[in-house]
Formats: sequence, structure tokens, C-alpha cells
Amino acid sequence: MSEATAEALPHPLTTDGWMPADGEEHATVKNWQIANVFRAVSAIGTISRLLHNSLGEPDGTGAQPLGRGTELDLADALICLGDYAYSQTEDMRGTDNDFRQYRREANHE
Repeated sequence: MSEATAEALPHPLTTDGWMPADGEEHATVKNWQIANVFRAVSAIGTISRLLHNSLGEPDGTGAQPLGRGTELDLADALICLGDYAYSQTEDMRGTDNDFRQYRREANHE
């Protein structure tokens, strides 16, 4: 790689890999999309705490831990919620892209 090319590339530690190249600082998304992600993240936190507490028993408080099957089900639920949150963020990106396209067309760009 030439020195000029290396200088033109952004540093990998200061680049947001999730931001599209033409991405703006602010995005237009629907409130229900934000609420869906909030609920999913809240559920992830709750399930994580349940799983964490179960894995620390009976040494933690003397209570019986959840069964292995229940712990696996909780772990599967975390995967499902993560996938759901990801799909919601993809929908948000799509919504923002639609709004940006509309604004470009309205401004005849």
C-alpha cells in the first residue's frame, strides 16, 4: 500500500464500522422501532440476570439453581432477542434510508 493510500484511509480504531459511508450524525426512525429495541434490551438484561444468578447457585445464596434445560432455554432466548434487536436496527436503517431518499428527491438532488 502506498503512503498516499494509507493516509487517505481512516484509522480502524476511530472508524465506526456500523455507520454507512454517507451516514449522517442523526437518523430518522420510527418511535415504535426504538421502543422495540428498548424492550428487547431490557429483556436481555433480565434474562442475563436470571441466568447469572442460577449459575452462581447454590454457592451464592444457598438456593437451588435452575435446571440445565431451563438455563439452555434462557441462553436460547438471549440469542433470539439478539437476533430480534438486530432485525429492528436493520429496519431502522431502512426507514432512515427511505427518509433520506425522499429528502433527496424533494430537493431534486
